[in-house]
Amino acid sequence: MRTRIIAFFCHYEWPIYVPTFKDIYFLMIATALLMAPLIAKKKGLPFFRFYLLTAAISAMSLFGGFAYVLFENAFSTPAILRLQNIFSAGVGSYGAYLSGILGGFFLLKILKIDVLAALDIFAPVAALVHAFGRFACFLRGCCFGKPSNVLWTIQFPAGSPAHHVHLSRNWIPEGDKFSVPVHPVQIYDMLFSLVLWMILFRLATKKEHNGFLFFSYLISFATFRFFMEFVRDDYRQVVCGLSLPQALSLLFIIFGLSGLKIRRPGLHGVITSRKGVIP
Repeated sequence: MRTRIIAFFCHYEWPIYVPTFKDIYFLMIATALLMAPLIAKKKGLPFFRFYLLTAAISAMSLFGGFAYVLFENAFSTPAILRLQNIFSAGVGSYGAYLSGILGGFFLLKILKIDVLAALDIFAPVAALVHAFGRFACFLRGCCFGKPSNVLWTIQFPAGSPAHHVHLSRNWIPEGDKFSVPVHPVQIYDMLFSLVLWMILFRLATKKEHNGFLFFSYLISFATFRFFMEFVRDDYRQVVCGLSLPQALSLLFIIFGLSGLKIRRPGLHGVITSRKGVIP
């Protein structure tokens, strides 16, 4: 089965709307602003302060994601094109996570919100938002996989990053309308993130977990990403024999395991309860 979703609709002249990265950015931010404060309110955290926190972290995550893409492509794309295409090139997930986590710790101190309780709330939000991002990658044809002969391979149309790379490698002739069949790694990642979201969302609305959900999510995400790199085929920087995302995955796994070991209630914040929040 060589799935060509967009081409199929276009061939039969059926109407189809393909969202851009800007549309997905809006969906991701709107999802975070809706989901995180509502979970926080249910768990007794201050709704308005959590809304401000979510908005700020969303902005910092986008900025970090853009910066990561610019850094990763620093030696493969002319600087002027990197600046011109920053909003169409996508967001680097690890850049978004790094800036969001670092900025989040700082803002949690300022807003006096319990760190571990807040991190557990953001775990399912991050999983769902990441799934949306991978769906955008699938529609654009970036972050593509290696060539394969499995039944569920994907062929991306002309103009997509996958088609451009395959053309530059002389894998397809000039004028060919589709890339070679590749692993739909974006779909793998999206489905995995959706499963994580369903599990984490159910747990996040229950009792306090003192950071367990957040650190478990980091470990799960990073472990999956580490192995997914073996079937990714877009441009990757190499660090000590590993791709840059694999190196960062190991750091995230170590950080997550350390967090599980040292987590304790009220870490650097306030203690929350149904009876109130200590300001």
